[in-house]
Amino acid sequence: MSVLTHELWVEPTGEQTLCLAGLMGVPARALLAEGSRLTWTVDASSHFEAMTAYHQYMGWAPYQTDFPSDHDSYPEHWHHTQLAGGIACTITFTREQEGGRAGRLPDLSSGQYRPHILLADGATEPLGVVFVAGPRSPNAGIPVTAAARYLYPDNVDYSALLPGAQFALAEGSRPVAHGVVRAVIPAAP
Repeated sequence: MSVLTHELWVEPTGEQTLCLAGLMGVPARALLAEGSRLTWTVDASSHFEAMTAYHQYMGWAPYQTDFPSDHDSYPEHWHHTQLAGGIACTITFTREQEGGRAGRLPDLSSGQYRPHILLADGATEPLGVVFVAGPRSPNAGIPVTAAARYLYPDNVDYSALLPGAQFALAEGSRPVAHGVVRAVIPAAP
């Protein structure tokens, strides 16, 4: 069982977003309006537990669900992902006819896609990352918000990945996408 931190964000219009903290919440936070505020956090071991606490915090009726999976405990590796350092970025996969990847594009939320980042200025060696949040089925040519965890934080210097840094994503030596760093998410203490 894994306990994850959830964040409640309130937009200037009063609309609310409850999302995961850290790298896994990057896509949700990217949708927030400018001026949104973090107003509350809660630790929970399942979606049901998080929503129950949220409903109590808001003074609403008890949370109910028709989905048995809402009661499932979060996987242990999600806790490690939430604590890890990484980047929030916008990436655009190159279309196949322009030299991009053939076939289906990778799921950016599964923790399975592990390309290298090649900085546009060529300042560093290829940087290994694993994507942990983003769309499951991105489309070539359309920018998406995603989050990537550093694969080798103890052995590789990722300090060149600063907000605004432009990069290519490479599978082996083949560039398949380009992007820009939007934010650096430090590892939790």
